[in-house]
Amino acid sequence: MGATPDATDGTGSGGRRDGGRPAARRPRARLRLSGADPWSVMTTSFLISLTLGVCSIVTVALLWVLLTVIGAVAWRSLGWALALTSGVAVLEVALTTALATLGAFVYNMSAGLMGGVELTVTEDE
Repeated sequence: MGATPDATDGTGSGGRRDGGRPAARRPRARLRLSGADPWSVMTTSFLISLTLGVCSIVTVALLWVLLTVIGAVAWRSLGWALALTSGVAVLEVALTTALATLGAFVYNMSAGLMGGVELTVTEDE
């Protein structure tokens, strides 16, 4: 009553819908992330957060100029807004760098116990 593995689907392909050809094997790579260098994590996170801090300062400056041209801002100066944004950016850079470095140390300790993260990468067609 049930279909057997040798049953055909009426196409003469032996039950395979792709014309009888076996599926081609895709190359695979198994990678294991067993640790992160804290110095590299610190420098990378510092540069990324510094870039985001500079972007936030430029964004506030451009928005301030735009709002001044429109006439919507009349109570503080541009220097005050940039000083406040710079202070927030400095805090953001320091905290992001410290937390990313701490995260690298915690990951290294947990990877030592658990073996790290294993990834299997396949090639798309």
